[in-house]
Amino acid sequence: MILFKQHEFAGFVTDLGGVTSHTAIVARSLAIPAIVGLHNARAMIRENELLIIDGRQGVLIVNPNQQVLDEFRRRRDLIEAERHKLKALRSARAATLDGHEITLQANIELPQDVEEAREAGASGIGLFRSEFLFLNRADLPEEDEQFEAYRQVVKSMEGMPVTIRTLDLGADKVMSGGGLKGPNPALGLRAIRYCLAEPQIFQTQLRALLRASHHGKIRLLIPMLAHAHEIDQTLAAIAQAMAELDERGISYNRSVQVGGMIEIPAAALSLGYFVRKLDFLSIGTNDLIQYALAIDRNDDAVAHLYDPLHPAVLQLIAQTIAAANKADIPVAVCGEMAGDLSATRLLLGLGLREFSMHPAQLLAIKREVRRTDLAEVTAMAKRVMRTQDPRKRKRLLDHLNRQTD
Repeated sequence: MILFKQHEFAGFVTDLGGVTSHTAIVARSLAIPAIVGLHNARAMIRENELLIIDGRQGVLIVNPNQQVLDEFRRRRDLIEAERHKLKALRSARAATLDGHEITLQANIELPQDVEEAREAGASGIGLFRSEFLFLNRADLPEEDEQFEAYRQVVKSMEGMPVTIRTLDLGADKVMSGGGLKGPNPALGLRAIRYCLAEPQIFQTQLRALLRASHHGKIRLLIPMLAHAHEIDQTLAAIAQAMAELDERGISYNRSVQVGGMIEIPAAALSLGYFVRKLDFLSIGTNDLIQYALAIDRNDDAVAHLYDPLHPAVLQLIAQTIAAANKADIPVAVCGEMAGDLSATRLLLGLGLREFSMHPAQLLAIKREVRRTDLAEVTAMAKRVMRTQDPRKRKRLLDHLNRQTD
């Protein structure tokens, strides 16, 4: 992710990985043409050869003739024209045809990403992945460095809410020097498990976050929660950080909101405790799908089984939304599904009113929201969720996405 942001890529091709891997997801969110998991790309491609990378169809063309080149240039121009049209929606209301206001926020990785979020008309930062401040470096960021990064984001958003996820290291995000690699990193010491096991690192981050809360609307988001005791220990750690700041005479927001990521099925099945203890929820669909279906999303051998529309996945999402709505606490989706046009009406029909996605996806989602009548899509969304046959489910989703067009 950091390399993508620091260098300009026309596109890329890899031998390894799957369409659901983190690399592929990042490429899609940044609108970078990419094809992953070709296995023998290096054997097929020579230095300085001309390539056409059609990331939408998964097609790689080596040394195209002029006719093919002209056709794909025409397609590229159409895509660029469509992006230009979407910019007109930047200041438009994010509301459905029947008047329901929908919150559209942005996911960011680094403070400089705020500019793109503002340009897309985001109503806030729904997910600031703070672990990117820790990657590609030999040392840990000190409290003051972290504080300045968080404060910069809050100041740049000019009063809009900023949700900062605490350190989510492990799995596909490892600090220089390792230390987190286990036999199965996705199921190992990662995210809140790592933070609770490394209280000094966690306390440093919590103090920096709390200090930044004095400068704007910060919310703290805790990743990978599964157990009630993890919530209790996290809230105790926050209270400890507050006490340390009190001793130092440093101001912070004593009412800062604390939310939890719903990305482990156990969390989605323990919502009663979550909604009593936390101020808001955020559904991380990428990991929720992976864990619910027991699929390694970096393994292209099982990529075809990674199904966001699986009834079990949709039921976990729907019951999380329903539990949050019943408890009258905010709930958002911040995984890839939030920026997937084919899932927008489905999520709206399941009761979602808050989406957070990469800024490059936001205006297209806003257009889809503005084309949607909630009264028309709600019943069909529930039919999609209940349907077991994947082909029938796809037909129902296609019908749902044609409604009110």
